[in-house]
Amino acid sequence: MAKNRTNIKRNKNVQSGSVTAAPAKPESIKIESKPIDPARDPITNLFKPKQKLTHEQISERAKLIWQNRGCIPGEDERNWKEAETQLKTELGID
Repeated sequence: MAKNRTNIKRNKNVQSGSVTAAPAKPESIKIESKPIDPARDPITNLFKPKQKLTHEQISERAKLIWQNRGCIPGEDERNWKEAETQLKTELGID
């Protein structure tokens, strides 16, 4: 039958006949604080009421996109979808 061995550190201040476990050293914990972007904070987003896009918001953004692209006719649907996508991303709507 094999004998179990235990690794125990000897305390230098005690006579050689007695054995004690070495006290654990407290480790310092470093916590870095970083500013949290509320739009990307998952906890904040859990409790934030969901925003809904309005027709007016999309319409205004689509008009800006249309003007920035040079007022090209026939691009209404493309501009509308682009406006909707941009606003959903900005507002964090799925």
